[in-house]
Amino acid sequence: MKRRTFIITALLSAFLCLGNMVFAGNDGKVKEITEKTFDASISKGVVIVDFWATWCRPCIIQAPLFEAAAKEMKGKVTFLKLDVDKAKNVAGRYRITGIPALIVFKDGKEVTRMVGTQQKETIIATLNKVLEQK
Repeated sequence: MKRRTFIITALLSAFLCLGNMVFAGNDGKVKEITEKTFDASISKGVVIVDFWATWCRPCIIQAPLFEAAAKEMKGKVTFLKLDVDKAKNVAGRYRITGIPALIVFKDGKEVTRMVGTQQKETIIATLNKVLEQK
């Protein structure tokens, strides 16, 4: 009985931690989007999308840096993640050939992109430049 309780508690804790990592928008958190929700998700304001995959080691390294930038840019920029293995049409449309790839959109149009693991400071500096543009 103790073992079953331990396993259930461990699974519940892992689920809650993962949930905190992927849900929300410009509230300082990162939201996981899908191919179906992509266009609507990038249509308004400044949005940065992390094109990633579960098997990609650099993407795993990128995740906490991306999340830290999201917290710092709370209320200014929407942070989203898109799994390229589940959204091949979108990945093809934006010619994603290397991941992680971070693309910044302003009102639905691509403004800039960064390929490879980026430091939090680089992400923030890039977003601030976009926010300063009229």
